[in-house]
Amino acid sequence: MRKTFLLIVVIALVLIVGIGIVFLRAVPESDARLLSENPRLLSGLRLVPAGADAIVLAPSAKGLLRALKGNKVTATAVTDWETKSELRALRLVPGELDLIAWRLQDKLFFAIACSPMQRSLIRTGSRFNSDAPAFRSDGEWLTTAPRVTEPSAWSELKSMAEGRTGKLFFYLTPRERNFLASPGKPAFVAVDLKPDVVTVRSSSRNSPVVPSDESHSFAFPRSALLSMRLQKAPQVLAEIEKLTRVKLSNLIAAGGMLSVYKVDDRKAIPRLQGVIVISADQQKAVELAAVVENLAPSVGGTLGRLLGGARRRSERSGPEGTAVVRVESVGYTVEHAYTERELIVSLDKSSMDLYLIDRKGAPPSPPEVQWTLRLEEAELRRIAKVGENDALRLFAPEVSNRIQELTRISSLIPEGCLLEATSTTAEAYDEILATVTAK
Repeated sequence: MRKTFLLIVVIALVLIVGIGIVFLRAVPESDARLLSENPRLLSGLRLVPAGADAIVLAPSAKGLLRALKGNKVTATAVTDWETKSELRALRLVPGELDLIAWRLQDKLFFAIACSPMQRSLIRTGSRFNSDAPAFRSDGEWLTTAPRVTEPSAWSELKSMAEGRTGKLFFYLTPRERNFLASPGKPAFVAVDLKPDVVTVRSSSRNSPVVPSDESHSFAFPRSALLSMRLQKAPQVLAEIEKLTRVKLSNLIAAGGMLSVYKVDDRKAIPRLQGVIVISADQQKAVELAAVVENLAPSVGGTLGRLLGGARRRSERSGPEGTAVVRVESVGYTVEHAYTERELIVSLDKSSMDLYLIDRKGAPPSPPEVQWTLRLEEAELRRIAKVGENDALRLFAPEVSNRIQELTRISSLIPEGCLLEATSTTAEAYDEILATVTAK
């Protein structure tokens, strides 16, 4: 009798476990890294209304959570989020889950693809958790959002997702201003994780920019905070002119490069310190050098003598014996040098030597590279505070907005990390490749 009872118990356990496995795997685990090969996750976009500002797609959300907790860059932030998130109970649900989240009018909504047993566990658990959102069923999905009255095919998102791999994906609409998105254009962002590195690749559709001076390739300096190619005067150029107090548009009509080494936040209006590099032959360099020297104002008469305002010109020998001309006036220092078909203009007293050292042995940057960014975490936080400067917001709102976009991510980067980013223009896309590396 006892043996028969034990046999029945064993058979019952086997049946329960078997049924559980069937239910839990009724919807297969979707851990495919290629998003376009994950039809289940993409099918959930029918639940997202057309007015959503930003969409997050997480295939194998629990596997993603494990990867985030195992990454030195994201571990602290995700552990803190996990304890506070309204979805924290999901980690107790066995099996994998696909997750879509989106923001609409400053409200956050979720949709979870799961098996029948997982749905039952989630809905049961939410009854005992006052912070848990209220879910409704929609086919194989549980969602916190009301039924969509204006469905969208999200065809642009699906098109941009073709061939993209990663552990986490974002779609940013033109309404969502972000460091990773070109202004006024949607962006598709793929995130990958390794133990010490977070890699982010963002793509925005764009008409390719044709370099204005294809005969010359600039070498982006290694130690600059920001280097950007200037085929044409960019949208923020007028504001950069205010911050440098130099009329840059007169210099870069034929193309050039701007490299920023420091942001001087000791002034009422923060100033950029760096160099402008212009492709020029010897004759053109002489003409432009005269323009550069006239950028420093000369204050004459008695006022000039009192302020020391007369323009002062001097020459010195820079690194590698390069001849450097310095022109100084009231509050102005401009230096220029000519070497190897480049006229180099420095906007302060230190950037010229930094650039001349940096450029030695540096390979030319491919013409499709538009800008590079390299910031230590401490410098990133300092620059983020510059974006809060009231005078900067008034006189250079576009520059202030760009800094504010960096501010959003500065709080997510732990101490001692390095942010590096490169923007390139391809045939159909502007792409930004960014990495955050733990040290």
